[in-house]
Amino acid sequence: MVPVSQVIESLANTGRFNISFVSKAGEPSGYFLDAFSCKANVTPAKATASAPKAARSFLLSVGVEKEKAKEAYYAVVDLLIESAEKPISISKIHRKVNEYLPENIYENTKDDFLAYAKNEEYQLPDTFQSKGTTARSLRQIKGEGEGWELNFDKDIIGLKGKDVDKSFMYDRDNDILYMPKIPSELKERIIQELGLGEGE
Repeated sequence: MVPVSQVIESLANTGRFNISFVSKAGEPSGYFLDAFSCKANVTPAKATASAPKAARSFLLSVGVEKEKAKEAYYAVVDLLIESAEKPISISKIHRKVNEYLPENIYENTKDDFLAYAKNEEYQLPDTFQSKGTTARSLRQIKGEGEGWELNFDKDIIGLKGKDVDKSFMYDRDNDILYMPKIPSELKERIIQELGLGEGE
């Protein structure tokens, strides 16, 4: 509740009265969310993670090829990384998505992403703060084991026998991860560590 006397005093002194709808955790309170029809469960991190998924899913739903939709996914991720810790509008993401629409369906689908991104699954707000850590994690595959750790971009891994020109290749049949393009410096260190001479 807001005391009436406090409102009157504030208006008399400043001519205005401000109410903060922020909870102790720094998130918008229920009053704010209800008043502006916001979804309580759509945090900046969730919106950041959902935006690229919405872009890819939308493009696939209108018949865009899988590889093209994947390119759009990473284009939106890069857009979010560029806008890290800053507000980004769904309209800006919409324009990026439209770049991947084929010419033959462009006119009929160019306005459809906005509604698609606001459906129950994605619930993207008109504007949200792009979370840098979340956005960067969407580009990476991380893993570790006893004495080793891997961290690389998702778009540099491929399937052995299918993909080419990738830094990492996964052999599904033998469950082996290959690294065909070993950087020279790393290669030299490995050879040195194993005590291998040239030509051995």
